[in-house]
Amino acid sequence: MPNSQAFDSVFFLIVLIILLLQLRTRRVRLFGLVIMPLIMLFLTLSFVAVDMPTDPAGIALLAVGFMIGIGIGLVIGSLMEVKVDEKDGSMVLKGSILAVLVWAVIIGLKIYGKDWLGSSGLIDWNLLASIFLMVTVGTMMARRGFVYWRYWQMKKIAPASETVK
Repeated sequence: MPNSQAFDSVFFLIVLIILLLQLRTRRVRLFGLVIMPLIMLFLTLSFVAVDMPTDPAGIALLAVGFMIGIGIGLVIGSLMEVKVDEKDGSMVLKGSILAVLVWAVIIGLKIYGKDWLGSSGLIDWNLLASIFLMVTVGTMMARRGFVYWRYWQMKKIAPASETVK
């Protein structure tokens, strides 16, 4: 299936370009931080529910995938630069090279690792896809939650530092 590999390579290149765009400094609103994880959580749970494993090991693997995603999201969120705009108090967010590299590795594993793991017979393809979905949604939720928490902490500290001057 050379066409499938070509499609995966083009898809990976497009995702890489999108990830590189994450390095720019951008203004973020709370609604923008919350809406996408909620949509992705709904979609992920919808897809996972179709092939939901009934055995405890499968359910545990999904939970572990979600927890791994949360861990990755916290790491990526901690690598991102969060600032409070002095003019209007809005959140200004800048990605980091390391965060982009972590995302690229995860997406690369998701695209290229599925063939190796799926064909190895070690794990069912549907379960593997569901685990990847749980990792992805866990990562997104934790990263955005961490970024908002950091913004909230900075905003809470900002008025106190102004009174010291």
